[in-house]
Amino acid sequence: MKILNLLFIILSYRKYFLHILFFEFYYLVKGYKQSSVNIINNNNFTDNIPCSYFFLHKIIKFLFNNHIKSLIDLGCGGGRSIYFFNKKLKIKYYGIEYHAPIFDSCKKLFQKYDNVKILNGDILSFNFLDLDNDCFFINDPLRKKDDFDRLISKITEKYEKNKKLIYFILININENKRKIFNKYKLIDSIQIKSKGYYIYSNEKIL
Repeated sequence: MKILNLLFIILSYRKYFLHILFFEFYYLVKGYKQSSVNIINNNNFTDNIPCSYFFLHKIIKFLFNNHIKSLIDLGCGGGRSIYFFNKKLKIKYYGIEYHAPIFDSCKKLFQKYDNVKILNGDILSFNFLDLDNDCFFINDPLRKKDDFDRLISKITEKYEKNKKLIYFILININENKRKIFNKYKLIDSIQIKSKGYYIYSNEKIL
């Protein structure tokens, strides 16, 4: 079943199919975290579909080049993205996961790492705003556009007051949800209709 899920996800990336396939097998052979899809029966949260290693391979270059010191994964699932980043770059990582069984598994994965903290909670409670982060990694955790808009607005309001430059890494966020970023600077992207990754800063376009 996991293999079928993985193939279904890979096929959905269309012209990037071979890139996705290559990097999935490359990093799995090297012992990185396997792919798993968790179906979430919840009106607020989407199913847990991991970010492709092809995207993560591209994104890690951005983290290096922009001297990111801390990253938070809002809806971290089983921790695949943080695990990948942490193997390449030792900075502070936070992950927030709402669903208890997935959270428990993710926390065990990182129990030996002092620089990684996994928290159990609802990202719409906004408790994570007490943490000071340079980068927000968001793999489409919210079903409703209104909830997504509220999430982004809360984050940008805090850091605009602090006059701090921050970054958003969006994974498979559709065009409708991304409208809230139209006023912000797009730094890098791979666009595949409703999929792809997009990196924005909170710098407003003049």
